[in-house]
Amino acid sequence: MKNKLRVISALLCAVLIFADIGSFSASALSFVPTAVDADGERRDIKLYSECVYMVNMDSGDVIVDINGEKEVPPASLTKLMTAVVLLDELGGDESTLKNRMMSAGTEAFDELYDTGAATADIQPNESVSAYDLLAALLIPSACEAANIIAINVGGNVPAFVDMMNEKSAELGLKHTHFSNAHGLFTQQNFSTAKDISTICRYALNKYPVFRELVGSPSFTMAPTDYHPRGTYIVSTDYMINEFTDYYYTNWPGIKTGTTEAAGRCFASYATFDGMTYMAVTMGAPMEKLPEDIKKGEEDPDSMYADDVVYYNFIDHINLYEWAFDTLVQKDFINEFSEVRDVKVGYGKKARLCKPQTRLRIQPYVACEYPHR
Repeated sequence: MKNKLRVISALLCAVLIFADIGSFSASALSFVPTAVDADGERRDIKLYSECVYMVNMDSGDVIVDINGEKEVPPASLTKLMTAVVLLDELGGDESTLKNRMMSAGTEAFDELYDTGAATADIQPNESVSAYDLLAALLIPSACEAANIIAINVGGNVPAFVDMMNEKSAELGLKHTHFSNAHGLFTQQNFSTAKDISTICRYALNKYPVFRELVGSPSFTMAPTDYHPRGTYIVSTDYMINEFTDYYYTNWPGIKTGTTEAAGRCFASYATFDGMTYMAVTMGAPMEKLPEDIKKGEEDPDSMYADDVVYYNFIDHINLYEWAFDTLVQKDFINEFSEVRDVKVGYGKKARLCKPQTRLRIQPYVACEYPHR
């Protein structure tokens, strides 16, 4: 009975906090992102992605969940699991990764010809360190790097894909299945925004080298016989590049993914004022929307004037601006404070519950709108 009352009391406190927010739902910590418009009206923020999943990385609370468990093609977000399997097998020690050399013949390249796949210009039989392959995989999203890793770590691509799916099961990913190491093809290759978030948190928490590389706007791979001056590679994540319209100062980055079938996908995290959020979006439009063509004509200096508009980046900027500007995390009940005396009656085990029993309310962490 005490345990039941403890839960009920915590839930009642939560309802009081969220009652005036206007977006209270079955998941008390899942919000509809809103902003105040020019007329002073609070309206939903426009999000372009089909699937949106955002969490508070400090508390684990789900902040936004829109189709978060819908199975969709992950495009190059697949490479996040490729990186995880590589790191699990070799460890995250930078020196070990730099001393382990890998190469592959045409079997790593044949399926990529004439597909428009992203590459780091690695050549058949070129010997490259595991560290540089990981950088090529995560920074410019090189597909040949994914296959070279798969062949060297798994023995062949199918065996490596089995390792990817075994890791998915280990992480408890119920809506994810991989059929290749790069995400270029969609046959039996699917995941969800929620599952991708789990993969990202695992890699970020366990491997500092992963965190370092996904936050690198550019990188120079070590010299090889094929590239005696090394290979300069640039991140597909424009939000960590200060020379783009999408640059965001609180942004450590993670990974993009784009195919016609998947749309524009993106996994990221951002930190500001001691708070960290992660967002995964999937299925943003590939083509510029008609209304944005007009915006570009009206403002030639805006991002909408470019031939390509990256709606995945726009979604993440809007999500983080909203979260950092609107949500405040507070402990509003002390774990050890005695809140009040509660009379307990008519319990099935009333003999165990004395009248005037003092209850200790468990701590509850919530996000609320600050007084503005």
